[in-house]
Amino acid sequence: MILSKVTNKFVPFQKIPLLIKRHVYSINVKAFSLIEMLVAMMVISIILLIVPDLIRLSKTFLIESRELTTVDFEFFSRDILEDFKGVDKNDIEIRQQRIILHKGEEMIEYKLINNKIIKVVNDRGNITMINNVTAFTANIYYKSIIKITITVKVGTNLQTKTIYV
Repeated sequence: MILSKVTNKFVPFQKIPLLIKRHVYSINVKAFSLIEMLVAMMVISIILLIVPDLIRLSKTFLIESRELTTVDFEFFSRDILEDFKGVDKNDIEIRQQRIILHKGEEMIEYKLINNKIIKVVNDRGNITMINNVTAFTANIYYKSIIKITITVKVGTNLQTKTIYV
């Protein structure tokens, strides 16, 4: 008798597929599947890894963009290297805070006036190359290497930059 009560309380084996169809497949819960959850976690982790580096990189470029002396110095060094091409060593005069190049019929002069390095071509006109310059020196080493040293004031700091030609 006890056995008959126990078996009557349990679901017969034949009704299990019907119960599964009725209860399991009828659940309409909208949720992520395991694969969707893994993809979402992967995307979030990649974003969290990249964002701090992007912030650091943007700070670096922001500092560089505020500091125009590096851009001015790059243009100056490109111009002076371009002017030194094809000039004989004997056609270069170095004086105090001046460099004079005799390039064919042209005379190109770089000089420090009023805290600016100015380029003058054939004694006509002038082009301001770098501002806020406190020192401009040029020295000849080993009869062929010219060392140009420029000290630029940036805010309260002094930056020394060197070009070897």
